Amino acid sequence: AQLTAQMAQTIRVNFPEECENVINQLINKVQEISEVYQQMAVFFMRDDVALPEYETLLWRRSDQLRLRVVQLLTFINRRGGRVQLQDVPKPQQTEWKNMQEAVQQSLTFEKQIAEIIEQLYQVARKSSDAETEELVQQVLLKKQTRVIKKIADTITVLKKNGEGLGEFLFCKQVLKPCVRKNTLKLMHVSPYVYPRVVRETVPTCNKPIHQ
Repeated sequence: AQLTAQMAQTIRVNFPEECENVINQLINKVQEISEVYQQMAVFFMRDDVALPEYETLLWRRSDQLRLRVVQLLTFINRRGGRVQLQDVPKPQQTEWKNMQEAVQQSLTFEKQIAEIIEQLYQVARKSSDAETEELVQQVLLKKQTRVIKKIADTITVLKKNGEGLGEFLFCKQVLKPCVRKNTLKLMHVSPYVYPRVVRETVPTCNKPIHQ
């Protein structure tokens, strides 16, 4: 254990414990929300709900968050920090009244992630941790802001359309074309993840969509 600690100190350069703690907090929150998205996807897959386009996007968002966890885990290890994983709590909710309720809850979850990212940015600036600050500005914050905007747009459209037939038409006319445009491809995610991973690309549609 002492040797491991000495090795960590060897590669650790200006990586404050405050930043390490907030990143660990972010990792655990992202893992928790990823599990909730899986629960949502299972619900919208059910035969008495049957919104497969929204279900597909929920699985995709869950996968994106799991990839984000890998990025953050790798970042901590590369900086000489220590990962502190916690138990992932079971999703408290297993059913939703309609799609609008689920999307509204998604917006709350994504804002929680954004708040921790903002906290990380403030801590990194205060401690002059340039690499963590770059991670937040170039990777985390931009993507999170886009996700929140798209979810908010989706809520607005769903409120106008109404539930039932309105949600069904939204999925068929807006979500389905976007889902079809997605393909599997190899893409670099360095310098924060090694070396290449296969993942589904983010929907390229400009229409409101739950990313």
